[in-house]
Amino acid sequence: MLQEIADLAALGYVKKTGCPDRDCSPAIWAKAMEEMVGKRDFLSLPMPNHNYLKKVAWDLADQADLAREKTPVKRQPQRSMASNDPLQAAKDRWDREHAGQPVIIPGIGKIEDIVKGVK
Repeated sequence: MLQEIADLAALGYVKKTGCPDRDCSPAIWAKAMEEMVGKRDFLSLPMPNHNYLKKVAWDLADQADLAREKTPVKRQPQRSMASNDPLQAAKDRWDREHAGQPVIIPGIGKIEDIVKGVK
């Protein structure tokens, strides 16, 4: 009997007919067994199978799942809108230092003249 319960706990989840499977740690299985021991005077013993234990474990796992859903998720701070380009600072400095100056490409001429010729 202990091996059967150990096998159930090793699964990592618990099934209940008509309900979604729930994550179920060995600690939840242990708590379910403690609850059954606490209610032994009200149970019809011996029990033919582990279905009642599974139901108690599922209820505890469901409560734990609900508690996890209610716990606020800590979100990562939003990433900066800054560029990931390591040369961006140098490009910005170049633009500031040369603002308003004509762009001349050596051997070709002013960029403005080239653009006018393309249009």
